[in-house]
Amino acid sequence: MDGIAFEQIVKRGCGIDIHRDEAVATIGGEGITTETRSFKTVH
Repeated sequence: MDGIAFEQIVKRGCGIDIHRDEAVATIGGEGITTETRSFKTVH
């Protein structure tokens, strides 16, 4: 099966994954270096 192609609309973006003890954020996109950082949470 061939892959599905989508038109790129957003040139830069950030994704965040939140867990009980930690939040992880990744930024990436056109003209910037992809970077991932982790942060402790308070509960």
